[in-house]
Amino acid sequence: MAFDSYTAPVLPFPPNLYNKEYFTSLIGTINRYFRQADSKAPITVDSLTAPFLKMPIGSYTATNGTTNNVSFTRQSSFVHISGPTAAFTFTGIYKGVNGEIKILFNSTSQNMTLSNQSASSDADNRIITNGGADWTSSGSGVAILIYSVIDGRWVVLSTKG
Repeated sequence: MAFDSYTAPVLPFPPNLYNKEYFTSLIGTINRYFRQADSKAPITVDSLTAPFLKMPIGSYTATNGTTNNVSFTRQSSFVHISGPTAAFTFTGIYKGVNGEIKILFNSTSQNMTLSNQSASSDADNRIITNGGADWTSSGSGVAILIYSVIDGRWVVLSTKG
């Protein structure tokens, strides 16, 4: 967005008579209204795409048995799960945001189960497995989920393992 047709405002006093806080406040106000940099370069498909997808990676140490409302690091899209020495189950994932994607990678040899619509977790943390039944990996496995605010649930998109 270019501002070629606009001119700088005329200040009632020379700039050196204003204090630093005034200009800091002015810049803050401008930044709240304008989020795009002024550029004469056209926006193209190439400027909006990347050759690879980079997702924040986090880790989670699971425990044996069942965990309700499991809380993963908010910034992590890819979650590397380790820790349990026996089968483990997640009945829900805490605090989803519409369109948020979580890739759960069970790096252990223990079976990981995602419970379908389990009442053991808060309603908006529950998981829809799309099979009507719980999903269980055979040891190491991957599940990809997306949060749907319309359904108020995490929806399993894909599983392997």
